[in-house]
Amino acid sequence: RTPQVGDIHKYSANSIQNVEIVKGEEKPIRIIVEMTESVGFFQIEEVLFPKILSNPVKPHIELYGRVTGEEMRRYL
Repeated sequence: RTPQVGDIHKYSANSIQNVEIVKGEEKPIRIIVEMTESVGFFQIEEVLFPKILSNPVKPHIELYGRVTGEEMRRYL
């Protein structure tokens, strides 16, 4: 199948396995997005991250993403 325009949204969303919202270590809230493939970082970088950046809650959030079995990547 030839990739089509807009496929990144479908593949990145499908790679998200779990989203945890827990007590943070440095800030009150920690969000951890777990995914099966690195394409899931698109959902963090292009969807979730901009929403948090433009929200007054930003100073209270730690944001992490991780492909299952790999090291976490910190965004906030």
